[in-house]
Amino acid sequence: MRLDKKVVWNLMPNQKMYMELPFMGSADVASMAKDAKAERQPLGSEQVGAYHCDKFRVQTTYEGKVYTSIEWDAKELNGFPVKRASEKGDWSTEYQNVHVGPQDPSLFEIPEGYKKFSLGGFGIPKRPG
Repeated sequence: MRLDKKVVWNLMPNQKMYMELPFMGSADVASMAKDAKAERQPLGSEQVGAYHCDKFRVQTTYEGKVYTSIEWDAKELNGFPVKRASEKGDWSTEYQNVHVGPQDPSLFEIPEGYKKFSLGGFGIPKRPG
């Protein structure tokens, strides 16, 4: 996800190809927007893999929509969220073996030799403005 370029790149390493989609927003990004309102309700502590976590219900309101998720923030990683999930349990994201530190800028570019894959405009919504 490249917020600075307003795109999402989906890499397909086996084919050495990538697909570029317009960035349409999400609850995580909404929580970073200046007009967003986020509320965190503590839900206690819980172990997630190797991490001791503080657990929260996070409600983010952005452009009239409310996004709710559960978040586990690792104490060993200064509160970095190592897990997020929907309240309904229909999705979750978990990070393991996290190493905090500077990243090589090349990690945020399309790898050399990758070709752009296109659906010819079918099924890809246009980003307004």
